[in-house]
Amino acid sequence: MNFWRNIPRPIIGLSPMDGVTDPSFRFITAKHGRPDVILTEFVNIQSAIYAPEQMLKDLTYAEIERPVVAQIYGKTPELFYKVAHIVGELGFDGLDINMGCPARKVAAAGCGAALIREPELARAIILATRQGLQDWYNGQSLKSLEPLQRDAQVRPLVHETAQARQRPAHVTRRLGIRYPKVRMPIGAFRFQQINLESSPLESLL
Repeated sequence: MNFWRNIPRPIIGLSPMDGVTDPSFRFITAKHGRPDVILTEFVNIQSAIYAPEQMLKDLTYAEIERPVVAQIYGKTPELFYKVAHIVGELGFDGLDINMGCPARKVAAAGCGAALIREPELARAIILATRQGLQDWYNGQSLKSLEPLQRDAQVRPLVHETAQARQRPAHVTRRLGIRYPKVRMPIGAFRFQQINLESSPLESLL
């Protein structure tokens, strides 16, 4: 379902702001401001390979934020395809590709606003992202996406109660990813050290 068609005009949304719209900020804004749509900070698709735990931390969200859109950036169509699966698996309402950031470190790497000079590459990124979402929708699992599954040890989505999903819980918990220790937000500011157990759905892989 295209949620954009159901949002009353004019649309008042929370724009993606690097270093600002982190999970706690978005949670507070959603609770007290109630924007029509919320976007995450932009997430580098390279982190899916080199820092999967950081990518999942950046994509933490709470149910109160819906509709919530994940924004990603990069320049490699193959990685956009893989990350599209993750965005779908995490249950986001939408996916946004950043093609406008003019920051030097982003544009100099050929990402963001630099893609305006590479229309064919931009088109390939859009098509790869769309195909990734479509393949996920059709049932393709993260398990088949190497080397992401090998490096991050991604497990299927762990279902929680509606009440539990109202808090900004770390997505590593929702996916059942096995790391020695993570920091899981409880509420907006209070944190608790936990040890993650493997997903109860692990046996299904």
